[in-house]
Amino acid sequence: MYQQLKFLNSDVIASEKGKFAVIDLGSNSLRLVIFDNIEKYPHQFISERYRAKLAEGKAPSDDFVLSEEKVDNLIKTLKWFDWVCKEQQVTTAVVVATSAIREAKNSKDIVERIEDELNIIINVIDGQTEAKLSAIGALNSIKDADGLVLDLGGGSLEIYCTKTKNQLSLPLGILSLRAITNDDPEKAVELLKEKLSEYDWIKNSEGLDIIANGGGMRSIA
Repeated sequence: MYQQLKFLNSDVIASEKGKFAVIDLGSNSLRLVIFDNIEKYPHQFISERYRAKLAEGKAPSDDFVLSEEKVDNLIKTLKWFDWVCKEQQVTTAVVVATSAIREAKNSKDIVERIEDELNIIINVIDGQTEAKLSAIGALNSIKDADGLVLDLGGGSLEIYCTKTKNQLSLPLGILSLRAITNDDPEKAVELLKEKLSEYDWIKNSEGLDIIANGGGMRSIA
């Protein structure tokens, strides 16, 4: 028999006990990771991934809409993740949505549909929160890490400086850059250079280590 599974807001998980799941609704991939507990250094024992490419064709504008086909695939994947969680007797899960969903014109409708059909709470986080969470994850994984944490995803780029605590989020992920530049790598590099040159704390970071995070950075590596 399935154990009761609670989908919670991210700010109330600290008091929970038992197996814990994080579902990341990213712009390129949808991921489920299950941990054995909610301690500081939990053991990850299940990781599932579906490459949804939600941000494919997305360029920075107010007109980006997630198609019905992509939303249907998103819901099918969440049903699968929900089943895996119940099979593994997960007691608590947090679902986080990033760039593609937060920037979609139909974001509110998508979140409401998921909550109505699946009884799942979606935490749509802003870019600054995404940058901070990415940095926390990277710094907890790498002892004495110091420098710029770069998280290049499908729909956005997040940067966090461990020295100055500055952070930013730009709608320039792998899929976004491909859409904006017509899949031209040289134009993508020039666009990134142009945007990043607007921030003094990045221009003054010469010599700092780069702590790479996110699917885009793993692909480059």
